[in-house]
Amino acid sequence: MVMGSVQKKKRVRVSKNRKRNWNKHCDVKEIEDFLEDKRFDERIGGAVSEKSDNELFSIETDAKTESENKSQSKKLKCFQSIGAYTKVPPLHQRDLKPYSKRINNVITKADKRRWKSKLENATQKKEEVKKNIQLGDMFYAELKDLWADEKNEADPEIKDLITFRDEYTCKRMPNVPAHRFQKPSLLPAVEIPHSGASYNPDFDDHQNLLREAVEIEEKKLKEELHLKRVLTDMFPTKSEAPTQESVLEEMSQGLFEEPSDEEEQEEGSNTLYSRNPPVSYEDRLPKARRRRKKERKEMERLRLVKKLEKKRQNEVFRIKTFKRQIAQEAEDTQKKVERNIQRKVDKMYKPKTLSAHKYEAPDLEVNLSEEISGSLRTLKTEGNLMEDRYKSLQRRNLIEPRIIQRRKRKYKLKVQVKRSHRE
Repeated sequence: MVMGSVQKKKRVRVSKNRKRNWNKHCDVKEIEDFLEDKRFDERIGGAVSEKSDNELFSIETDAKTESENKSQSKKLKCFQSIGAYTKVPPLHQRDLKPYSKRINNVITKADKRRWKSKLENATQKKEEVKKNIQLGDMFYAELKDLWADEKNEADPEIKDLITFRDEYTCKRMPNVPAHRFQKPSLLPAVEIPHSGASYNPDFDDHQNLLREAVEIEEKKLKEELHLKRVLTDMFPTKSEAPTQESVLEEMSQGLFEEPSDEEEQEEGSNTLYSRNPPVSYEDRLPKARRRRKKERKEMERLRLVKKLEKKRQNEVFRIKTFKRQIAQEAEDTQKKVERNIQRKVDKMYKPKTLSAHKYEAPDLEVNLSEEISGSLRTLKTEGNLMEDRYKSLQRRNLIEPRIIQRRKRKYKLKVQVKRSHRE
């Protein structure tokens, strides 16, 4: 056997009954080249072998004169590369023939109606634009002028029925309330910090910021002292707290004392008297005096009635006064409405009560005078960015104020020894 002889390459036998092995073990380069040639022929208008001589060649009938300028006959560079591709027909042409006789009849009728409406518009010069309706197998389309003024031609008698039909068929969108697109707060998402909080602030601005921080701390200290005064100081200390003996002695005072003799005599001397003394026959009024008293009362009533009637008659001359009072009441009402609107606008700049917990403003971020270095690299940072964004969401009423919930176990853990461990 000669060592230099070339060994034949062993044929690889693979299974081609799987689709995943087709592209892997089949050579399709020739087919792809053939398809690429076919695509090129379609782009240039068809294969050259299939075209006739008239399509490939042209006969010149007009001779060029020598005086013709060569620069004028020469094409531009931008048009030389697209000369053969300018008259390429589209690959797929839409079939303009109808798919069925019914569609053809409908289109023909629609054309007749369109020409008839045009003729009527030209003769009568109507301003109204008639709507042409086109019907098909799978659709119902209405042709209309987009730029024409739409008029509500609905009959007022069936307007409610049309509204009910649109609501029942879900064609009419529900009315969206105005507060749907209103923001819960008018505060900006990112507030501009105080000018005194800069890394190199002005002296006056920094002092103003420090003054605000001092006022906030004094207010907090005042609240703490108030709570200590009304809660802690009101209760006795452990040494001053009452014992069981002192409580029993205080509660039993006055239970075992006997009444004295003077108290018994005072109780025996007390007698009951009537609130109204008895009336004798001599104290009663005579019949004549009672009649005269009744007449005087009736005369007083008639006098008040006449006075009231006269006052009502004289009110006709007070029309200007009434108009002035009505104008004043209208002005007061308008001011009240404006105050209510202003109050609602002011509330939009404050956090609302969205939960059982009250919103607590974060601490004011401020550096002391000795902490300011004038450089961002050596500046001591204050506050936390995550906490600042979280408080901003609470301040703008996007989330409710919350507190950390500490879960406490309500039952005692039960320890049980496994049987395997016990054995």
